[in-house]
Amino acid sequence: MTFTVNPGEYLLSNSAWQPDDTRRFADRGCDAVYLSFDSAVGRSLDLAFLRDLPGLERVSIVGPMRDDSAVFEVPQLRGLRLLTGSKKPLAVERTPLLDALVVGERPGLEGIEVLTRLETLIVDPFRGSDLTFLAAASALRSFRVDGRYGALALRGIEGAPGLRQLELIDVNVASLEALPALPALRVLVVPNVRMTDPLSLEPIAELVELEDLRVGPVRSVTPLAALSKLRRVNVSAVADDTCAR
Repeated sequence: MTFTVNPGEYLLSNSAWQPDDTRRFADRGCDAVYLSFDSAVGRSLDLAFLRDLPGLERVSIVGPMRDDSAVFEVPQLRGLRLLTGSKKPLAVERTPLLDALVVGERPGLEGIEVLTRLETLIVDPFRGSDLTFLAAASALRSFRVDGRYGALALRGIEGAPGLRQLELIDVNVASLEALPALPALRVLVVPNVRMTDPLSLEPIAELVELEDLRVGPVRSVTPLAALSKLRRVNVSAVADDTCAR
């Protein structure tokens, strides 16, 4: 089934790409392809057609397939969502213009250091123990990981000093000590839904630009008094509730 949602977007659901799709994509002046499919389609899907689509800048592929590497043969891509479960290494060095990337954890994730324009990154699912793959993500402004309730150390987050939004979903973060390395941070989301030990908020007292905080159990909210720009606070529990406000 083929349909368009917004001008410029060409969607194909649970079908193989056909020559007529290429013609319609060009005739409509599209610049984005959104593919979703089940395993029966994904087994035989060949992404080579992407190279022939004029003006293609954004690609979203959601569905199981073993080899999705042909998407990296489109060097002009600016936005890519690649949720296929493939274990083929990311070849992002071949798509240097990317400014937004959504991807599952896989080999080659550390290669994002070559993406000097990358501003938005989502990794889902994420099973790593730290964030060292962000070693040189200086352009990054928004970063989200969706984990599987494993422990996550924030080691490596200093590689993205320009972050304005950080969301750490379904991971267990024991310490926020690395966060002062993010002076521009405005939104911080750390639900920590399975953590029994409350977090200390002392490290984020230095984040003077922080406006939105959503966090799991904490020791005390007293450190938040130093944050004059804070407008939204959602704390699931406070160990020292005498300090709560």
